[in-house]
Amino acid sequence: MVRSAAVVIGMVLLLMIAGLLIASAHWKQKTRKLSERLETLRSSPETEISRPEMLKGLPAPVQRYFRRALEPGTPMVAKVRVRHRGSFNMAEDDSNWKPFTSRQLVNVNPPGFLWDAKISVLPGLSPLAARVHDGYIGGEGILHASLGGLIPLEELPAVRRHAHSRFRGSPLASSGGRKRLLAG
Repeated sequence: MVRSAAVVIGMVLLLMIAGLLIASAHWKQKTRKLSERLETLRSSPETEISRPEMLKGLPAPVQRYFRRALEPGTPMVAKVRVRHRGSFNMAEDDSNWKPFTSRQLVNVNPPGFLWDAKISVLPGLSPLAARVHDGYIGGEGILHASLGGLIPLEELPAVRRHAHSRFRGSPLASSGGRKRLLAG
């Protein structure tokens, strides 16, 4: 009796581990597809250089900064890859800080980004971390959060940047949602 219970528990654990491995592989595949989509949209040539006429129309303080920071002929940044490590507040009105790591890809032209984060919800249980894709790709805001890449926590549909009436009264009306959509 005890032996059969141990076998059942072992099988359940193996199934859970297999499910988490499959979920992790699926999450990585989704991240790769979103990254590839963002990369294919990039239109800035790698060899573009700064020119004084690029500053026309910018606010005066921004023009002054760039005149000091960029000499004419300086190669322009087309994309940036960033790794983050820090604490993420999981509560809206309270303090519930959890450790996280993330990778972010940012395109300059057209504006876009993809943030792929792993937030440790339960200490020592890395496979059950919250996974988050937050982005702005091809004029659409994206937010998808799940537990272990398997159990959906929040998913906001892709919303076009100029469809302001669509996000009135929705989670996109928050300042975080606006920042994601208006990142460009």
